Amino acid sequence: MTDFHCHCLPGIDDGAKDAGEGLQIAARLREQGIGRIVATPHYIHHRDNIEAFLTRRAGAAAAFQEAAQRMKCSLPSILPGAEVRLEKNLSEVEGLDRLRMGNSRYILLELPFIPYKEWMGEEIDNIAYRYSLTPIIAHLDRYEWYTKDEVKGLTERPDTVFQFNCSAFQERRYLKLVLQLIRDGRPVVVGSDAHNMGERAPRFDAALKVLRGKLKDGEFTRFEQEGDRLL
Repeated sequence: MTDFHCHCLPGIDDGAKDAGEGLQIAARLREQGIGRIVATPHYIHHRDNIEAFLTRRAGAAAAFQEAAQRMKCSLPSILPGAEVRLEKNLSEVEGLDRLRMGNSRYILLELPFIPYKEWMGEEIDNIAYRYSLTPIIAHLDRYEWYTKDEVKGLTERPDTVFQFNCSAFQERRYLKLVLQLIRDGRPVVVGSDAHNMGERAPRFDAALKVLRGKLKDGEFTRFEQEGDRLL
């Protein structure tokens, strides 16, 4: 399986503080059955620029790989990506597609932590149209202040993928939403959103155990295959 949202690259954001911790995160994910990790350090455009971010990401990835080789670690494969904070006029930024997941046409978008505004949907649409990208809405379970209608509006968006954190499966209201989306044939992917080996450590095993218990065999198989198919 693929972890679609992880902060294992060292020293680039509020995730792994160094290569050692990044390796621990990746090793724990491997133990939990993950074969591929999308490394998604935070990108916030009004604080950063794409070229500088990509340079830092490359350096963090190199440090991670060097440490893995030195330690002779057997780890999941790492795919470069970013957790891109949505903001006004983001769709007008040149080269935004360089923040997509590897060579795919998928980009992980984090909605701002404010009440939902109409411009957010407009920006998502504009990014998708201008760059021919499919948006993956990051951790849909974390926008607790959205109304039911706003969440429904997001989940009814066409050509959109929904990412939930592993922690969502421990809360009944989010688990119900995930199960409904999967049963409706909507594309759902899971991310550890792991930042460290403490409070925000990987917990994929617990999430998958819940899903296996709630979904029929065919539904769970389709869910697994959906993630592999995307990338």
